[in-house]
Order: sequence, then structure tokens, then C-alpha cells
Amino acid sequence: MKKDFNINKELYIINQIGRRIVGSQFVIDDFNREVIIKLIFYFQENKNCENYNLKLNKGILLVGSNGTGKTKLIRIFRMYYFHYQRKGWIEISAKDAVSLYQINGMEALDKYMNAKDYNPVQVYIDDLGSEPIFASYFGTKVDVIKEILNSRYRQFEKGKLTFATTNLDTSDLKARYGERIYSRMSEMYNFIYIQGEDRRMKNI
Repeated sequence: MKKDFNINKELYIINQIGRRIVGSQFVIDDFNREVIIKLIFYFQENKNCENYNLKLNKGILLVGSNGTGKTKLIRIFRMYYFHYQRKGWIEISAKDAVSLYQINGMEALDKYMNAKDYNPVQVYIDDLGSEPIFASYFGTKVDVIKEILNSRYRQFEKGKLTFATTNLDTSDLKARYGERIYSRMSEMYNFIYIQGEDRRMKNI
């Protein structure tokens, strides 16, 4: 944690990074301000995490409807995280993970699942739940994201974090991945919910 921590200064930094990554349409407003503050505390490993029940041994799952800015926020905080903590993560979308499996099998996903000798060992999965449920590779049919989440749970037990975004609410996550995987996700993740209208539609 920074000794001279000032939340207004950190919000200004996030705003600058956001405008660099997203463009002039990035704003900190009533819909995302509290989420951004939580993420600042989390990635700064700030003692105020306790006030929001954020656990530093867990990753982050950003949950919200379409267009609320989840993916953009994660990418903003990737830069923020690296700048202050010199830590980061490797990234893949749920859909791309399925496509990789269909082309090259599970071996192609090893670095996202096991992080054996890879640096960084943390993984970000974008848009959980947007992927097809099953994919085939030479006749072997697999629920790819379920396999990845299972593997990342084993990595979580070794202290390695996973980050993700999803449009699915709690009941949808349970329906999509099953009670067992959802239970493991609850152990792996701090669930952070973002509200608001579709920002993409707003900017059309």
C-alpha cells in the first residue's frame, strides 16, 4: 500500500488511464464510482478492503449487464496494477478459449489453466458465460470454461489469482456452471456488482 495514499488522487489517475485506454467518453460517475473505489483499494492492497469485505487472497469477478464497462475497467486496472505493484495477468476471452480448444485441444490452454512456469501466473477471463457450452476436438466434447475454472481453483489453492467479468447473475452462473463450480467460484472471487445503463448505446 502507498504510504501517501489519497483516494481523490487515485481517482484522478484512474480517470487519466481510462481516457488513455477508452477515450474521452470514459467517465467516473454514480454508476461506477463505488466499484472503482473498491478496485483501487483492492489493487493497492489497502486496509479499507476490510470495509467492503474484499479479500486479497481472492481474485475479482466483475458482474453486470451488457455495456456497463466491465471489460474496460479491468483493462484500466491492469495498467494501474502493473504501475503500482509490478504485477499483471495474462488474458483470454471465454469465446477465444473455446476456439483455441477446437483448433489445438486442451494443450493450447495450458498456460491459462496451470500457469506452471509462466509469468505472470495470474489469469483474466473475459465475458464468462458468452461461450458455447460444449466444444469438440477430434471427437472429444468438453465444457472448456468449466475445465479452466476447475484448474484455476487448484491454482487458487496455491495462492494464484484469477480475474473475470460476466453478464450472468448468481442464478445464471449456477445454472450455467453448476453448484460445484459456483461454490468454487465463491471461494476464488470477490464478487463486485456494477450497475447502470448500456454505455455503448449511450455513446451511439
